[in-house]
Amino acid sequence: MTLVIENAQIVLPDRVVEGALCLEDGRITDIREGAGAPDGAGQVIDAEGDWLIPGCIDLHGDDIEFEIGALGPRAGTLRMPVELGLIQSDKNAAAWGITTKLHAIAYFEDEAKNRSKRLSRQIMDAIRDHAAAGRLLVEHWVDLRYEVTADPAYTLEAMAHPVVRMISVMDHTPGEGQFADLESYKALNRQLTDADDDELERLVAEKQARAHLKTAHEALVAARAHELGLIIASHDDNSAARAEAWYALGGRLSEMPVRLEAAERAHALGMFVSMAGPNLLRGGSASGNLNLIEALAVGALDAICSDYYPPALVCGAFKLVQDGHIPDLFDAIRLVSSGPAAALGLTDRGAIAPGLRGDLAQVSTRLGHPVVRRTFLAGDLVYEDRRFEKTPTNRC
Repeated sequence: MTLVIENAQIVLPDRVVEGALCLEDGRITDIREGAGAPDGAGQVIDAEGDWLIPGCIDLHGDDIEFEIGALGPRAGTLRMPVELGLIQSDKNAAAWGITTKLHAIAYFEDEAKNRSKRLSRQIMDAIRDHAAAGRLLVEHWVDLRYEVTADPAYTLEAMAHPVVRMISVMDHTPGEGQFADLESYKALNRQLTDADDDELERLVAEKQARAHLKTAHEALVAARAHELGLIIASHDDNSAARAEAWYALGGRLSEMPVRLEAAERAHALGMFVSMAGPNLLRGGSASGNLNLIEALAVGALDAICSDYYPPALVCGAFKLVQDGHIPDLFDAIRLVSSGPAAALGLTDRGAIAPGLRGDLAQVSTRLGHPVVRRTFLAGDLVYEDRRFEKTPTNRC
C-alpha cells in the first residue's frame, strides 16, 4: 500500500525540509522536498504544516506500573488487571509518538511490596501474548531491571524471556549512589509502600548487609546477558570508576548517571548515555542529582527516556530548542530517535530516510506546546487526534 504525507515540515537527520513523504509497504521510499503528493498516489494525508518526526524510541519507562496500580498514591490497594494496564500504556505511547517502547520492569520482593516476581512475569507474558495477537499499537520490549543486592536466580531465568531486550543493573543500596542521602531513600519507600519507621530501618539494614554480594552478582548477570545477546545497561552510575567497571563488564548504556563525571567517562569510553525526560521538563533531578542540561552541555548525552512520563520525549526535544539549549530541531529529535536506536542496535528505524521503517509522529505546536496529532507504525496509522482544524503554520 502507498501512503503519502504531504504539506509537512519533515525532520531529517541533518535538516528540516518542507514537502511530502512517500511510503510503501511500511517503508519510506521517497522524500519530495518542496513538492506534494505525486500523481496517482494512493492514500494522501495533509499534515497541514505540522512537523513530521521519526517515531520516538523509549529506552526506559515504568509507567505501566502506575497503570496497573503497582506504584502511585494507592499502590497495592486498587490493583488493576495487567492486560488493561498494558493496553493503557500502549495507548499512552502511541498518543505521544512513541513507536518503540522498552518497559522498565522491576521486582523487589522484600522492598516495594507492590513489585514482585509474579507481577513482572505477568507483564512480560502479557506483552508477548498481545504482540503475537496483533493487539498492540506500537512495538513493546522489556528493559529488565535487576537490583544488585537481590538474589539473582530469578533474574538469570527471566532474562531469557522473548520480550527482554536489555538488562539494567541498579544499585539502590541505602547510603550509596542515587541514595547517598539515607533520608531520601526512606522517603521514597514511604511513598511506594505503607512501611513504618521500624520496617524501613529493617529494610535498610538488610540491604546494607548484602552489599558485599554486589560484585559477584554483577558478574553473573553480565555473563548471562552476553550469553543471550542482551544489551547491558548500568543505572545511576555515580563515578567514573563505576562507568569503567561496567564498560569492562560489557556495558553499552549508562542510564541516568547521577554525577557528571560518570556521564563524561561513560561517553568517553563509547557507552551511550541516556537521561530522564522529566529531569529536563522539571529543570533538574528530583533527587538532587545530575541535571540533564549539564550532561548535554559537555556533549555527554545520547538519548532521553520517559522514565515514567511518556510525554517527556516529544515535549523534552522541543523544549531543548525553545529554551535555546540546542539550536536546531533535528539535533534535538536525535535524542529521542536515532540516539536510542543506536543504543539498542536498531538499524531499521530512528530516522526519516529512504529504506527505513515508516515509524513516524506528526507533531503540532500550535497550542503553544507539542501535541502529537498522528502516529504511524511501519506506515500504519495507529493514533490520530482530531481536535485540530487548519491553523497557521507551526513555529518551534
